[in-house]
Amino acid sequence: MRKVRTGLLVAALALCSAAAGMAATAGQPEDARAQPAAADSLPDKDEALEAARSAVGEMEAALNDSQRKEASAIGVKDFMQVNCVAEKIKAMKGLLQIADLARLSLEEAFKQGDAKLVKHNQTKISLARARIRTFRGEVDNCVGEMSMYTGESVTEATIDSDIREDDPTEGEILAGDPLESERPYDMTPSMPQ
Repeated sequence: MRKVRTGLLVAALALCSAAAGMAATAGQPEDARAQPAAADSLPDKDEALEAARSAVGEMEAALNDSQRKEASAIGVKDFMQVNCVAEKIKAMKGLLQIADLARLSLEEAFKQGDAKLVKHNQTKISLARARIRTFRGEVDNCVGEMSMYTGESVTEATIDSDIREDDPTEGEILAGDPLESERPYDMTPSMPQ
């Protein structure tokens, strides 16, 4: 019985608290209720959206450049390069999709006046751009000049003049003097034999 009363008391307090919160916002216009208190800390909307579009454009250019390098690697049939580049391109596509969705969400966050959501989406775009820049460098390493050798193979052989001309494997093999050695002394005492 006591547990039931305690539960009812907690539920009643929760309802009173919710009702007090609703009463506090009842006199405000709906737009004011939807906007958070930190609306004054929003960055410049036009500048932030242009920076986001520019970042996404840079990422798309990096992806397109990487896809051209992949096509070039396919053309020369270097499948190690193709596999290396394809792995990076797959990750770049995922990051670009995340950044593009964050750009759209950024526009919505400005419409809502949500400063935290604006900052969150700007951070997502910034991190995606940094990772794509890294992947673009890795693509360059995959298909760079260091990854392949082009040209004719040249082999040069030189014979040292100090090497004897006869075949050492023919004829009598001299073994030399037999090894003279003594049994080494015991390092630890052993039982007499």
